[in-house]
This record gives sequence, C-alpha cells and structure tokens, in this order.
Amino acid sequence: PVGPPIDVCIRSSLTGAIIANLTVPATSSVRDVKLQLRGSCEASLFRQRVLVGGEVVEDDATVGDVASAGKSIMEAELVLLDYIDDGLMTTEMIDAAKSGDFDQVLKCLAAPVCPDVTDSEGRTAMWVAAAMGHHAVVQLCCTASANLDQPVAS
Repeated sequence: PVGPPIDVCIRSSLTGAIIANLTVPATSSVRDVKLQLRGSCEASLFRQRVLVGGEVVEDDATVGDVASAGKSIMEAELVLLDYIDDGLMTTEMIDAAKSGDFDQVLKCLAAPVCPDVTDSEGRTAMWVAAAMGHHAVVQLCCTASANLDQPVAS
C-alpha cells in the first residue's frame, strides 16, 4: 500500500526559516527528499542531515514511517555540514575512485569530503574515475555535486 502523499516541511536548524515545502509519496526515502533539496539549499545530499525531533534520520528511512503517527505531514530540520579537510581521506577518495571502489568513495563523500578535492597532479576523483572507465563512481561524484568544469592543473 502506497498511502496518502506526505507534506514535508523542512526548516533551517539555524534560523528556523522554511527551506522547502514538498509533497512526496509516503514511500519516498529521506534520500529522495535530500535530492529534491539540493536546489533549495545549494548543498549535495552528502552535506545534508535531516533531523526529526532532534534525531538524525537515515537516508533509507521512508517518509511515511518518519511522518507523525497517523498524520500526512513530516516536519524536519536541515543541518548542512561543512566539508572536512583531511588529507588522508582525500587520498583515500582519489585512490578509491581510481580503482573503482564505489563503497569507499561513498564513505568519503558521506564524511563529507568535497567531491572537488584533487590529487598532487590536480585530478579530481571524478576525473580519475572517468579516465579509468568507472562510470558508477563518476555518477556518484555527479550526485555529490562535483564541479563538471573543474580544470586539471597543469
């Protein structure tokens, strides 16, 4: 059973201002909601944390399960994390992209490491993954809002 659509109200955790009002199917995941929020908050889903009642809601949770019991509304707060600046994780992400290790790249992006960090030769994880033919990793970097026009340093 699909159930009624859910009205989702997302507020800034800092200001309380409404960031977005969405209507989504009850079967939508919180990840689906985060993808829709990318334009409103100008942040990839990896930097977003959705909180309901002060608790972080996992990306795979369904909106219908998170909504107030018996109601067709979900009120949540959005926290935007800053990218971490960690040389080791940058190296791990570039190496994982080069070898096509999707899960490791995902782990780094979720930390969240900026998708546009570069190796010593100025290559991003997306550039390295594309050069090696790892299409799933390229798509993951795109989902993380990687800069498609970032030049390689010469």
